[in-house]
Amino acid sequence: MTSATIPIGTNSLDRTNTQKIFTHLTHSFDRLAALGHAPEQVRVDLAGLGYMDAAGGRCLLDFWAYIARSSETALSLSNVSSATRPTIERCKLDHLFTLNG
Repeated sequence: MTSATIPIGTNSLDRTNTQKIFTHLTHSFDRLAALGHAPEQVRVDLAGLGYMDAAGGRCLLDFWAYIARSSETALSLSNVSSATRPTIERCKLDHLFTLNG
């Protein structure tokens, strides 16, 4: 199975930066896909992410929808902190994505 990791690259994911982060995620995925084919598994690395609100959860959901349109790539979240896990669970993202750490 081919896999890739995309770092979230921020310490907060909220309504103030969701468009910037969504663009970062989609451009990173598109660069990976341009190298030949989309990976079967993409991990979004949440290391360093200390705050996420519902808009941040929507950003991750929108990214999931984006990659689902163009491939059958599975999405997981790695380095999920105790600070962000409650929002992920409230948004029910734990039902869509595999959560690691």
